[in-house]
Amino acid sequence: MQRVISIVSWAVFCCALAIGAAAAEDKDQNAEASAQAETYWGQLLTKCGESYLYKGDKYATLQEFRDVSFEIVPRQLTEADKLNGIRWAGAFTLTAKAHREQSGRSNQWGKWKEGGSLEFKAKDVQGKWHFVRKQFIFRWVRVTFEKPSCDAAQK
Repeated sequence: MQRVISIVSWAVFCCALAIGAAAAEDKDQNAEASAQAETYWGQLLTKCGESYLYKGDKYATLQEFRDVSFEIVPRQLTEADKLNGIRWAGAFTLTAKAHREQSGRSNQWGKWKEGGSLEFKAKDVQGKWHFVRKQFIFRWVRVTFEKPSCDAAQK
């Protein structure tokens, strides 16, 4: 009986170590994703006073977001993801309480609207990060962007 208890105790200890190691690895990968998100948002957005400006590319509409929050949402990796070298996958999201857009033709700002968001899917494939954004309703495309200046918002 004592031997059975010892074997069970050893098995529980080994499982606890494995779970602890997996949790530490997840924490490291989430910390790396957080650092990537911060760098990425810094490349895409321009902070002007209380607002953040975003322009997807030279043909896109300039957007202004107010009272924003940022979120990183990891997704559970599948076995196929892991076999394909994916170390982290999820989404980087900006959510705003209000937003407005600037007309491309007249450079006049439209009215403020409730809400607003930007979402980018991200993944780390063998140490290389990839980002895609939703274009229209159904299509995800590689991210290209033109970082706006605060002067663009003053027009």
